[in-house]
Amino acid sequence: MKRVALALFAGLLALSAWALPSIDAVQGEIAKGRYAQAEEMMREVIAAKPGSARAHYVYAELLAHDKRFDKAVEEAALARKL
Repeated sequence: MKRVALALFAGLLALSAWALPSIDAVQGEIAKGRYAQAEEMMREVIAAKPGSARAHYVYAELLAHDKRFDKAVEEAALARKL
C-alpha cells in the first residue's frame, strides 16, 4: 500500500511541474513590468482554457498595461462574450 501511495505522490508531483501559471503569478509579472513573460504565461493559460472569461480578461488587462489597446479591447470583448 505504501508503494502505491508513493507512486501516486510521485505522479502528482510530476504533473504539478506542468501546471498552468496562476492568475496571481501572471499579475505579479505584470506588476514587475515583465509583460513578455506575463504574455507567454497567459497564452499558455488561454491555449489550455480558451473558454475562460477570466483568462481573457486578465490578458486584456495585460495588453492594456503594455499599451496595446486595440488588442486589449478585442480580448475584453471576448471575455464579456464568454
